[in-house]
Amino acid sequence: DHVDRYLDYFRLLECQIGNLDSLPSLPGVILDSRAKNSFTRYLYQIDEKERICREVLSPVEYYHSNGIGLYSDVYCPSEQHPILYDCLFSNRKDEVYNRCRTALTRINEAMYMRDVSVAFVYIMSTIEMLTSNTMLNFRKTKSLFLPFLLSNKKEYYQLSDEFRTLTQYYRTEVVHNGKKLYELDGLDTYKKIIKFIMSWVSNILLYCESVIQSGVTSYNEVNLLATKKAIELGIKPDTENQS
Repeated sequence: DHVDRYLDYFRLLECQIGNLDSLPSLPGVILDSRAKNSFTRYLYQIDEKERICREVLSPVEYYHSNGIGLYSDVYCPSEQHPILYDCLFSNRKDEVYNRCRTALTRINEAMYMRDVSVAFVYIMSTIEMLTSNTMLNFRKTKSLFLPFLLSNKKEYYQLSDEFRTLTQYYRTEVVHNGKKLYELDGLDTYKKIIKFIMSWVSNILLYCESVIQSGVTSYNEVNLLATKKAIELGIKPDTENQS
C-alpha cells in the first residue's frame, strides 16, 4: 500500500479512468515467464531522492496487470504540480485532510475498474463522502462542494445546474435504475463517457486542493468556509436551496 500511494501522484497527472493500458501495475504476484508454472516475487523499491520505483527481487508478493508496469518514461517531479504533491504527501492527520486524501486514493482505485459505469458510481460516492463526516443529501453536498470550485456567480449557477443533472438524472439512472452510462443522453460514445467522468474527477481534485490549502481541520470549519465563499460569490442560502 505504501508503494501504491506513492504512485497516486503519477496516476493523477498522467492516467485516467477507462484507459487501463496507461496504468502502472498494482502490488501482487507476477508470473515468471522464465519458470513454467512458478511465481517470482518482486519488490517495488522507492528511491526517495529521484522519486522513482525500481523492481527488485524480494519476499514481498506482487501481481501482474496490463499496463505500463513501472517502466514509464514520464517523469513527474514534485514541481510539476506542487499543490497536488503537497496534498498527497502532507503530514497532516486531521479529519478533513484524511477524508480528502481518501478521496484522492479512491480516484486512483476507480482507474483500475474495467466497467466505466461502476467507476462512475465509485466517483459519485466519493463526492458524497467528501464534504462531511456524516451522510448528507446531494442538495446539501452541493452547497458544501461547489463554493470551493468557482470564482464567480455565473460559473456557480452553471455548475449547479450540471450538478443537479448529474445527481437527479445520471446517478439515478445508473444507481437506482441499473442502466449503463452509454444508454444515457449525451453519452453515446466511449470518448464522451470518459470526458464526462473525468470532468467530475477534476472537480474532486480542485475541491481537495482548495480545502487542504485553506488549512481547515474540522467539518464545522468546512461548513463555515463554504458559507463564506458562497456569500462572496453572491449566492444567498435561500436561493441556493431552490436551485
